[in-house]
Amino acid sequence: MSKSKRLNTGLFIDFENIWLTILEKYANRPDFSFLVKAAREYGHLVERKAYADFFKFSNGSIGIELTVNGILQITAPGWANGDGNYKSISDEVMMMDIIRTLPYKGQHRIDTYILATCDGHFIPLVAELKRWDKQVVVLGVPGKTSQPLRQCCDDFASCVPPHFREKPAEPPQEITSKNGKGEGLIDHDLIMSTLTTLEQERPHVSIGLVLHQLRQEAQSRGNTLPPEELQRYCTEKLEDFLQQQGIYERYEFQNGHREKNVGLRRKADSGRIACSNSRA
Repeated sequence: MSKSKRLNTGLFIDFENIWLTILEKYANRPDFSFLVKAAREYGHLVERKAYADFFKFSNGSIGIELTVNGILQITAPGWANGDGNYKSISDEVMMMDIIRTLPYKGQHRIDTYILATCDGHFIPLVAELKRWDKQVVVLGVPGKTSQPLRQCCDDFASCVPPHFREKPAEPPQEITSKNGKGEGLIDHDLIMSTLTTLEQERPHVSIGLVLHQLRQEAQSRGNTLPPEELQRYCTEKLEDFLQQQGIYERYEFQNGHREKNVGLRRKADSGRIACSNSRA
């Protein structure tokens, strides 16, 4: 794909996907100035937007970093459903917002759409952009970006700064399951590190998000449990951790959608880790 400074470009960031993927692979947060610099290689930027349920990412430094780089935050709602999974419609909001820009003309037209994501769910959007004779570039994480998505776009570039280094691989663990309950998949050290990582960027961390992270880790460690049993196993391990540690107290809070929740905070300090999204 040829790059031309005369083309108008738009940068659209699947924020949570990029954030979590880089955090998982590099143990680092994304460098949004690097994303903007990479996008500018394809033309004049007329749009810069990031999409997420930003109530989950209310750490002030994130908003400052996006603002400094001229990136507009588009907040999409999210919620915890009945099975403890967290659902956000940020992908759908991002796609609809992009489609609305297709008829733009003159100085507001967008010739090249730059999608910062690793998610193959955006393939139908890429197909629609091509029907409008638009060029599509994906800024993704090497080795983590959907291969079909890479194949259907006009160009692919890394959204990872060259000085980032992959975090060391964890040594393989022998997973035992003497009674079919998945012993060895989740331990207290893993739960503590998961909570610590999540609370660094969120004032409230729902139990759905914690369990989602634990399920992902269990899958990477060779889980063979069916989904419902894995959900039950992770829930039991988390509850066991909370009871044995005894360093958290429960408290009520309202999330960004004014829904009442029950969370946990450390008794020794004011650092909060929300471990329930159950209605009080």
